[in-house]
Amino acid sequence: MKRTIALALAVLLIFAALASCEKSDPTPTPAPTPEPTPTPTIQPAPTLAPVSSIAIKGVEYSTSLTELNLSFGDLTSADIEPLKYMVNLTDLDL
Repeated sequence: MKRTIALALAVLLIFAALASCEKSDPTPTPAPTPEPTPTPTIQPAPTLAPVSSIAIKGVEYSTSLTELNLSFGDLTSADIEPLKYMVNLTDLDL
């Protein structure tokens, strides 16, 4: 009988020891917070400096004109680049 009690006590101690070793944390680990995506910075378009006149093929034209006829000859892209300053232009003949 003493052996049975001693054996039962030993088994209980072993289970108690195992139970204390297997402690699981019931609180779930929170997921890591993702880093925010950076917002792109929108740069404003550069503004052109005010120009009162431009020259195309050696001829001066006021930038305040609303109509311009340049159909007189061969023009290159470089020749007509100054047209970007003619912000009031509504009619252009090339």
